[in-house]
Amino acid sequence: MRCFIALLLDKDANSYILDLQRELKESSADVKWVEPQNIHLTLKFLGEIPEKLAQDIKIKLEDFKEEKVIKTKIFEIGGFPSLENVRVVWVGLKDEKMIKDLFERLERKLQQLNIPKEKRDFKAHITLGRVRSKRNIDKLIRKIKKMKFKEKDASIEKLVFFQSTLTQRGPIYTPLYEISFKRI
Repeated sequence: MRCFIALLLDKDANSYILDLQRELKESSADVKWVEPQNIHLTLKFLGEIPEKLAQDIKIKLEDFKEEKVIKTKIFEIGGFPSLENVRVVWVGLKDEKMIKDLFERLERKLQQLNIPKEKRDFKAHITLGRVRSKRNIDKLIRKIKKMKFKEKDASIEKLVFFQSTLTQRGPIYTPLYEISFKRI
């Protein structure tokens, strides 16, 4: 089974992200936009794992049951590897330290199950879309640079262990285990 662990934001922040995405779609760039129900912040992509390991991961995730809601801000929009050579369009989250701390604690838990540590530096971001071709990419880049972006308060409310099933219409994410963070 193909799996990943993600964080979900509050509904208001999600709506804001979808509004940004709609505005970017006006560029008519050849981008595979993330479906509204699939908006998330990936903490750890696991890839193909056996069902037994999935059960062990659920047990490790129980250690996060007492987490508190993380207050953050959506504060920028950008592209990986760079805006000029964009392959992934994303929004970034502020106050990354608390999110990064959660990521590092998760990494330590997963290493106990012999899941390798992430090689890349962690960047708290939410993917909006993946560029498929260069068609209208210049319009997309101009649109991003000209956007009147306003910071938006956001709350990270859930940690979810997802199974990802790839289909011709796009991925289908099925929650295998979910933790709602505690309100302060």
